[in-house]
Amino acid sequence: MWTEHGFDAVLRVWPRIETHLRAAAADAAHVAVLDIDDTVLQCHGDACTPVPLGLKTVRALHELGIPFYYVTARRDTHASQMWARLQLRMLGLDAGCAGLRFMPCGTTDVRAYKAAARRNIAKTHDVVLNMGDQWTDFAESSPEKGSAPSSHYGWLDGAHTLCVKAPHRLL
Repeated sequence: MWTEHGFDAVLRVWPRIETHLRAAAADAAHVAVLDIDDTVLQCHGDACTPVPLGLKTVRALHELGIPFYYVTARRDTHASQMWARLQLRMLGLDAGCAGLRFMPCGTTDVRAYKAAARRNIAKTHDVVLNMGDQWTDFAESSPEKGSAPSSHYGWLDGAHTLCVKAPHRLL
């Protein structure tokens, strides 16, 4: 596991992600799983902007031909789906997206929902990258205890899935 702190941490984290993705690009069965809010997209009121590390990752995935899925805790309603798709499209964060998974209405356990969605994707694809800003974006074995919310964390989950935990609300 590695940890990077500070405002310039993205500069040190990105080469690790890029190297991992370039190595995985040769296999067509590979995919990535990304969270939306505060991972690739950050909203303040009605204004939304891409998160720099998320934008770089989405662009690299598209360039390398590695499809990706968004797994979000946004509710699975027509309005939520349309709004998410519009936000992602307007900021260029939809190119290469193979699908979006929204949390069913009535579901209260975000960790269980996201774990099930990732398992479902992994049944037919080889997941090489899992990126999110909350510990619920990762498996139950993620190194949550003692972590600092303003740091980047990275580790290999299993044989080859690179997990990247970005800071929550990176400013």
